[in-house]
Amino acid sequence: QTRIINRLREALLSTCPALERVIGNRLASPGILDVLRKYPTIGQLRRAGRARIRNLIHKRSPRLSDKAAPLIWEAVKSQPIELPATEAWAQIIPNLADALDRTVSNRKQVEKALREELRTHPLGQVLVTIPGFATRTTTRTLTEIGNPHRFANGAKLASYAGLAPTHRSSGTTLNATTHNRAGNKRLKNAMHQAAFVAIRNDPHAERYYQTKRDQGKSHRTALTAVARRRSTHHPHHAQNPNPLQPPTPTQHNLTNKQEHPPEREGQPAATGLDILPIPSFTWCAKNASR
Repeated sequence: QTRIINRLREALLSTCPALERVIGNRLASPGILDVLRKYPTIGQLRRAGRARIRNLIHKRSPRLSDKAAPLIWEAVKSQPIELPATEAWAQIIPNLADALDRTVSNRKQVEKALREELRTHPLGQVLVTIPGFATRTTTRTLTEIGNPHRFANGAKLASYAGLAPTHRSSGTTLNATTHNRAGNKRLKNAMHQAAFVAIRNDPHAERYYQTKRDQGKSHRTALTAVARRRSTHHPHHAQNPNPLQPPTPTQHNLTNKQEHPPEREGQPAATGLDILPIPSFTWCAKNASR
């Protein structure tokens, strides 16, 4: 899809640069593709008129028609002449628009099928309830993890994904901790994307991320810490197989490491930031098997 969009933008730049600036970021919209398929040149757009352009966009992209049609018309009026090779591009642009339209439609069908599969997957039902995991991210994560029970604990999963820091020692450099460049790159990228979305939409992940930044960590290190915590942390209160409902965090002072919630029988005492209720992959695996 990206390759076709880039080729289509190149074609628009060769015929009308102003038009490319207006609709370059909206080429995946069905209404815009209909316009390019029917009126691929400046002259054809000018003869069609603003009303026809607006009505054509409205058929498949009704919410975009009132906004895009005036912009397209202003771009057409800003270029009174046709550039060289416009007629040649007029034969290519409709083909590119057709190819992009089919690609977008196929991707939507695949995403719909994946969403149906996730509804029947025991781990997918719980994973999609974690902030940051949509259909594509969840599918990529489940594909790369495979059987989640092959990991003894969340730390092994984090190591497999390359989220756990690695120690490098050489000569007088001792106990040097750096980013792990090994691991499953596709799984690591998926978990990073989920963590990036989570710090913007999940208050618990956002609080943990901000705490790491306050400790002097860089954005990349803090984001990796959030992604790793989501794979290794075991919330004491997440013991039911229902979709995740984030609990209300216990009132505490993050700056005072001595204030912790009381210990429960048979459970270790929470320390530091362990009281933050960030859901994890191991929690999903455990609850999916119930």
